[in-house]
Amino acid sequence: MPRGVKLTDYEKGQISALFKEGISKREIASRIGRSDRVVRNYLNNVDNYGTKKRKGRPRVLSDRDRRSISKAT
Repeated sequence: MPRGVKLTDYEKGQISALFKEGISKREIASRIGRSDRVVRNYLNNVDNYGTKKRKGRPRVLSDRDRRSISKAT
């Protein structure tokens, strides 16, 4: 289960712009309505934020198999 909703592109832009203006991470978090932990995680890893691959067992059915099953039902 996901831990929370990911930052939108708009929120990422807001965080970057406010941080460049010299505003503290805690103040940025209160302005955009997110936790300071989310803001810190984003600013510490801007390039790779939200790019983690799926964990767990790989899917068994291919996209083609899934389409053919949905057509049959």
